[in-house]
Amino acid sequence: MLRLADEALGNGATDRALALLGRARTLEASAAQRYAIGVALLRASNGCLGWDLYDLHPSRPADRLPRVQRWSGERCGLLIVLAEQGYGDAIQFLRFVPLVVERAESVVVAVHDELLDVVASSPLLRGCTVMSKSTARRTRWPSEARWERLMSVPARIGDPKVWAAGPYLRVDAVGGPVLPPAPPGCLTIGVAWRSTPRRGFPNRSFPVRLVQELVVPGQSRAIPLHRNKDMRTVPKDASAVQIENLVETARVIVQCDYVVTSDTVTAHLAPALGTPTLICLRHRADWRWGTPHRPTRWYAMAELLFQDQSGTWAPVLSAAARRILNGATGWRRTTVTAASGK
Repeated sequence: MLRLADEALGNGATDRALALLGRARTLEASAAQRYAIGVALLRASNGCLGWDLYDLHPSRPADRLPRVQRWSGERCGLLIVLAEQGYGDAIQFLRFVPLVVERAESVVVAVHDELLDVVASSPLLRGCTVMSKSTARRTRWPSEARWERLMSVPARIGDPKVWAAGPYLRVDAVGGPVLPPAPPGCLTIGVAWRSTPRRGFPNRSFPVRLVQELVVPGQSRAIPLHRNKDMRTVPKDASAVQIENLVETARVIVQCDYVVTSDTVTAHLAPALGTPTLICLRHRADWRWGTPHRPTRWYAMAELLFQDQSGTWAPVLSAAARRILNGATGWRRTTVTAASGK
């Protein structure tokens, strides 16, 4: 039934896919199968259905606070929200934190250590205590404390919906890598082509040679957004700068006019910082992006570009270049002015 639902989604028959998945979730199935149904529901429903089954994600046991009771969704004295999985997941799901603040007397948000300096000043976290996950795990929490995974918050709040959030991260470019001067009128395009491989998930990276599609002498230049130690090679005609950590990546992003990225942390970091972003995706992308027929908009400053059925990347990068150089995006860089919300 999952295969039939997937075929229906691929053909744009969303209603049929949802009907099949609704029937599938009533059948006896293993935890892994029920998780797969949840992911398919999230993809088909643009993030409205399937959060309860997503909690069966196989990596979940690793993200918890020992000796602290898990949150039930009821009002409590102290709630610790624990970021999980990758950096991009944490950035993406910060939007849900304001929806739980009123359910606890105090809220702690614990994020990956490398993310701390990137997200700590977000207006979304105003009124919360923000700390690293390593600190949270070392802390002796009082008996009334409760914890919850950040990506489980939608299942706890009821009637979750995805919305195209405006910028909600702030990073000062001062003190970070300084880009070489660009010719007058030349656009600066930050590029992240490399996505970390994951077991059981198709490669989301696009070939580094295609970065050249974005470079037009006198009109545009490309700046790699990867840490230097993660780059096997610098793209031809690109202007590399020294990047050692995620904060420095963010400080480069806010100096760019646009970002073109694969499905990696930059796809979340750049639009959350207010930089117009084109996200290059496989034809059958991760569930969070929906489908080519019904893409899911998580960010106001991002546009999704899917592969066609042939599965080739060159047309995607060519489309990104055209949209930027022809001014088709209609975007300008923007900054955080207030907390984003539903």
